[in-house]
Amino acid sequence: MRDNLVFYNIPESDMEFGNRDGTTLLLLGFLQEQMKLPQEMLVQISFDRVHRMGKKREKGSQPRPIVAKFNPFKGKVLVLDHAKNLRGTKFGVSEQYPLEIQNRRKALLPIMREKREGAKTKLIVDKLYINGELYRQEEPKANETHTLVNTEKNSDQLKNEIFQANEVTRDDNTFQTSVAKITKQEDVASVLQYIKTEKKNACETSYVSAFVTETSEGYLDDSISTAGIRLLEMLKQEKVVGVLVVVAVRLGSLKAGQEKFEIITCMGRDILRHLDELN
Repeated sequence: MRDNLVFYNIPESDMEFGNRDGTTLLLLGFLQEQMKLPQEMLVQISFDRVHRMGKKREKGSQPRPIVAKFNPFKGKVLVLDHAKNLRGTKFGVSEQYPLEIQNRRKALLPIMREKREGAKTKLIVDKLYINGELYRQEEPKANETHTLVNTEKNSDQLKNEIFQANEVTRDDNTFQTSVAKITKQEDVASVLQYIKTEKKNACETSYVSAFVTETSEGYLDDSISTAGIRLLEMLKQEKVVGVLVVVAVRLGSLKAGQEKFEIITCMGRDILRHLDELN
């Protein structure tokens, strides 16, 4: 189901019956007209299968959802990037999840609605993030305290715990990736502070980051929406733990478009091979 999306309230059409590709053509038209995908993106999208869910219903009934399995996966990402264009309409699109994940999502939805007042919330699969941090229902103990281990370390010490790759320039956009080994969420702040004070990184730089430890995970988009989430998903796919990846991004006049997400994720994956060089 990882490659699937479910589309809701798309009216059923006569073109779907007796035509094996009818639902596919209907969906492609929906992507262009309702979700506003430009032609140059539509040609990058292909499917393994597109079909309606359930038995055919009587005319006038609620349209059956359409399930689409994307191949390659990046077509699904392109569609999700345009899901915002369905806001305020009767249409909808969502990931397709197993029943147990659907149940966990249902339990988190009321919490997300409650927390979104004054906070940035995002539900990814069955995990809720509030201001980029993973939400956990367990409350901390009353007398529990946390220490920022790395805040007492000087720049020379941190330098030995962080690997920074060379800058990469695409058109007039610049990217630089760093990786650090961390043991807990509190280590993230001092590593980010060190990277931000490096002379290589100008004040106009955005810092996209993601981390995974034994007990927590999180991300930071820093004005490049969804970039941090993608970086976090990459770390989870690579099954690494105790790692923080930061990509410093300076966007030029060309802005890099959709390509910037692929560059950030690819550079984040590539720098993981330097983990063994760190203390």
